[in-house]
Amino acid sequence: MHCEPRIKVIPPGQVKHAGPQITRLARMGGIELDEAQQMLAAATSGVGSDGKWRAFEAVVFAPRQNLKTEYLLARILAGLFLFGEDYIVYASDYPHWDGGWPHTVDTLLERTDLSDGLKRKILGDNALRFYRLAG
Repeated sequence: MHCEPRIKVIPPGQVKHAGPQITRLARMGGIELDEAQQMLAAATSGVGSDGKWRAFEAVVFAPRQNLKTEYLLARILAGLFLFGEDYIVYASDYPHWDGGWPHTVDTLLERTDLSDGLKRKILGDNALRFYRLAG
């Protein structure tokens, strides 16, 4: 059953978005996005006529965790395969009992399938560039 969100604010000025591509890529990875998740994919992947992102941040209030979890997994895939490695950053909210904190960075650093350059981008260089803190 589809239910529109009670509150929905989508940045104005989108001329195109990657919603369908994100949905197809997620399906290839075994993730089926429902209508609400597909709406999020479209709303948060739009660009304006100038080619710049319209939604730099997204806030999702949802009564069910899988709305956010499955959508975020799809966005990670999109970051890797659609948008490119320059747009992936690492962030963590806070320590809680069901997470891997404080070892999440160690888990990323120990991966042998990612180059050291990509790890540097994800763990800091991309954020420094985005916030214009890089020298």
